[in-house]
Amino acid sequence: KTSKEYLEIKKMAFNEPKLLHAILKNLADSIAEYALFQIENGAQLIQIFDSWAGHLSARDYDEFAAPYQKIILDRIKEV
Repeated sequence: KTSKEYLEIKKMAFNEPKLLHAILKNLADSIAEYALFQIENGAQLIQIFDSWAGHLSARDYDEFAAPYQKIILDRIKEV
């Protein structure tokens, strides 16, 4: 079940941060791989959305969003 407030994932961030970090790392790696596939197959532009970033405090954004966006961008820049 989803919500506009991202309550379940926020609960996970508070109660099980190590699990959430593992999930986010896996997701970032998969998104980076897919972005590279798109680029290798002719995409001239890709756009990355982080839907819950606007619902996070600055501290939570720095911990649970920014590092994983950086993983994606760094992988793309390597090419």
